[in-house]
Amino acid sequence: MFMTRRTHFLPAIAAAACLSAAAASSSAQTLPPPPDGGYTAPDVVNQFAQLAHHPDPLGINIGVGRDAILCKHYQGVARYNSPDGTPYLLITKSGNTTISCPGASSEPGDFLIARMGSRTKDGLRFRSNKLSPLDNAENTGVWSSDRVVINIPLDGNGGRPALRHPGGIQVVDGYCAVVAYDNFGSGPSAELLIFDVSVLPNTPDLVQRIPIGFNGGTVAIVRRGDGYLISVGSNDSRTLYLYQTTTTNLGAANIGVNGFQPDFVWSVDGTFTPALVRASWENWQMMNFIRQDDGALFLLCADNTHFADQADDDVLKLYRVAATGSPGLSTFNLTQWHGARDLKLSNPRTGNAAAAAGAYITPNGDLIVYTTEHENNGANNSIRAGEIRSYNMSYTNNGAEDRNDAWVELYEDDNGWSESSPNRSLMLEGRDRALENWLDLDDEAGWGDTADSLRFYAP
Repeated sequence: MFMTRRTHFLPAIAAAACLSAAAASSSAQTLPPPPDGGYTAPDVVNQFAQLAHHPDPLGINIGVGRDAILCKHYQGVARYNSPDGTPYLLITKSGNTTISCPGASSEPGDFLIARMGSRTKDGLRFRSNKLSPLDNAENTGVWSSDRVVINIPLDGNGGRPALRHPGGIQVVDGYCAVVAYDNFGSGPSAELLIFDVSVLPNTPDLVQRIPIGFNGGTVAIVRRGDGYLISVGSNDSRTLYLYQTTTTNLGAANIGVNGFQPDFVWSVDGTFTPALVRASWENWQMMNFIRQDDGALFLLCADNTHFADQADDDVLKLYRVAATGSPGLSTFNLTQWHGARDLKLSNPRTGNAAAAAGAYITPNGDLIVYTTEHENNGANNSIRAGEIRSYNMSYTNNGAEDRNDAWVELYEDDNGWSESSPNRSLMLEGRDRALENWLDLDDEAGWGDTADSLRFYAP
């Protein structure tokens, strides 16, 4: 198959015409077990530079999950594929009240498991599940197969801690690391929690509760040799506490080099922190490790600098990590800042980087980022979410062609994929042709005569 990638300035209706006959169905597959430590990504810096500004809209039926409000909102999100390939989104939710919710009462934090049952089992990108020939993505409901199926309250019962604020999360080798704090019992507390999610669709097992002695806001975990490197960020993100485990069995009685005291403490204000790293730093909501296929390590971070006003100030930033010593971490530093990707998470709403974000690597080595909003304010009380993939999505990053059928992405800017302050985009995929009305793109939030540029792939 010969693939071309071009840019033209055409009316939106031309995009519909060029894909009108290109409808293909995706066959479900059983996903082979990933390698130890999960999949790696080639050329992480270049992949990061080509992440789309505009996520594909996703929706999650609230199911058995507890409703969120602005002050008791979703905090972290991670994707995990069960052994049979069924994809899940793992989400943390705070039970803390803040000044943004006067009169609200505190409640336990929650760990939510959403089964994305309408999506394929191949480990690749989801694509939007909010498609309808009758309405635009913002107003489209969510299939019942994409829903929260498990809600684990941090209420002090069943061996769980009584904590109100679970924050960032990351998954590796079937373990989900969650950092949580704010004891609603007697006195302050903060813990690193490890859940075994490899048992899905059954309820995950809480296999590790580790007191950390400070209010952690973010967590990152990555396989290194015969153990894991775990970073827990302070609540203001200016300090990272680094732990190196001595085993890959995170349910073992003693997993730490120093009784799980920090092996290394890194500060953005430290003497050896490069000036560009310090100048670009934020109060991060998400920090996840990413492994490159040659062994290089990166830290991906997400934030929104305006939080509650929902302004489009959502940003991703990428840093290179230098770490030596295993077991027993001897050095750790962020040696280089690799730039920022400004995100357009409104119109349609696909999340807020001050709520939840999380990195994921596909079996093809493609970098994807997921986002959610603060509250479940989508159609029929669903959770609005997004999937950020490459704007060059016709290629896998190992050089092979993706299995995508024809597609067109319309932009409301002359070069919408590279704008520093992008407006809207609309993705039209041949295999989802039957799910939308391309003959009248005004039904898609007024796209009939809006596009200024487009990118497309035509087999």
